[in-house]
Amino acid sequence: MRKGWLGRALVLSGLVIFGWSGVASAETYSWASSPVFRLAGNTLVFPDRPTGTLLSDTYLRADGKGWAFDTTRDTQPVPIRWFKQSNEQFCITRIFRGIPDPGECATVTVSDTRVTFLGADGRVLVAEIQEDDPLGLEVRATGRSPQRFVGTKALPMLVGNTLLLTPTGGHKPSGGALYMMPNGSLQLLDEYKIGSDYVGEIKLSAGRWRAQPDGRLCLAFNAEETCFDLSITDSLVVLRDHLEAKHMGILEQGDVRHLSPKGRRDSNRLLASITGTTLSFTTRHAVERQAALYLGQDGKGEKLERKAGRWVRKDRVYWMFRPDLRWLCTFTARRGGADIRYQTSNCTPLVLSEDGIAFKVDGQPPVPITLSKGRPDIGDP
Repeated sequence: MRKGWLGRALVLSGLVIFGWSGVASAETYSWASSPVFRLAGNTLVFPDRPTGTLLSDTYLRADGKGWAFDTTRDTQPVPIRWFKQSNEQFCITRIFRGIPDPGECATVTVSDTRVTFLGADGRVLVAEIQEDDPLGLEVRATGRSPQRFVGTKALPMLVGNTLLLTPTGGHKPSGGALYMMPNGSLQLLDEYKIGSDYVGEIKLSAGRWRAQPDGRLCLAFNAEETCFDLSITDSLVVLRDHLEAKHMGILEQGDVRHLSPKGRRDSNRLLASITGTTLSFTTRHAVERQAALYLGQDGKGEKLERKAGRWVRKDRVYWMFRPDLRWLCTFTARRGGADIRYQTSNCTPLVLSEDGIAFKVDGQPPVPITLSKGRPDIGDP
């Protein structure tokens, strides 16, 4: 198996509306070439340059969260969020908001255990990488020691659950995902484009898994097999191959990326049910309005709103359905030949409610959707 298989991603041209069988031609991207891979799951130690004493340290959990401790102002480690944006900027913020302050982002270069951060204002910070959480920031912050399982004790925890691979932090599952089934089969999801603020297309690959007597986990794709030492610490999974390369992921309970046969069937049915239809709903702004989305068969559609008893066109859009997340993403096409780039802010999860399909935004009740075939008659705006 070629090196870097965990970081395969697809670079797709144009717009593709994906069921689970849709795959376009691609060039490969090696996630392991990103310096963020070296930082995830480890600790950054920032020394005071003149004295060499500890100034601050930051533990970057592989799920995009973590803890920071500044010796000049903190009495306890404080929570942080970290992520890599699609513009290659690496951000660490103590304020949990969707868009970071420019001063919280920098360009990162890594040389062995030395990390250099170059800010937009030209400021340079240098840190040393230490493996895992040697200073115990998480233990100090949470008051509990993590549980660790290795080899044969860890393996059953993977089966029937989802391993979110090579995360880039932020507020969405990034990288790939692995789902191992009890019958020895598995599904590997590769995600196009690294960056926590960008939603790309995907590829799904079938494979096999087996356990060696010594507890090593072996994964096979296209008759090429690689075996790994396996450890799970709380929800952090670490796989090490014979070259001691470390691959990480976050273990989520159940089929959260809908990679099982049933999950894929349900997602395909959901895609089929919305393609070529109009989704109408009531917006929850200061003034409620009737709105709708027409989703054409060709990945093009229209945003509509109700005025004087008739539907009128508000915008033309492109649309994409992410089956693993069950996200509906739309991109306004106000100019011809626009670069279609879906960000997380362009996407809304679809869920099945008692009455059918609904939009679901975190922290808010579902927004019911009424489906009707085809495109409605449209009046003049």
